[in-house]
Amino acid sequence: MNEELINLLKQIKDQWGRETVAAIIKVIDSYPINYKGILKRSISYEQGTSLDGDIEFFMADYGQFVDKGVNGTLQTRGSQFNFKQTSIKGVAYHIKPWALSKGLNNWAVATNIVKKGIKPRPFFDSVIQSRINVLGESITQGMADYMDDQVNGLNNTQ
Repeated sequence: MNEELINLLKQIKDQWGRETVAAIIKVIDSYPINYKGILKRSISYEQGTSLDGDIEFFMADYGQFVDKGVNGTLQTRGSQFNFKQTSIKGVAYHIKPWALSKGLNNWAVATNIVKKGIKPRPFFDSVIQSRINVLGESITQGMADYMDDQVNGLNNTQ
């Protein structure tokens, strides 16, 4: 494959990756969550170096719990994550910095989270999936423009 075309496709995918990261951050900002700076800063992507140049997106580990939600011991939300095997002590330890920053008792918050769970706030997979068509359209348009340029270049040399 032509090196110029390969570079064009990589540029299109890179642009799509940057726009998708911006779209994910926009959705995070739309939720009424005050403590979201670390999560927003953790959203990133990488494009593979192979000809396919697959794009992979990343976020902080806890982001999957925010995105998909967590089942509590009293409520089932249909999430793959649950608190059935988790102690309140462990949850209280992990949320202590956040709870203290809000002036809350981390033990009370942990008890509530373990019992009721955490509602899902879809921002990651759903945004990426919704933008797949945009990538396909961009690649199609980029290749069409490239082919037009090649044909025009051949016509001008004759």
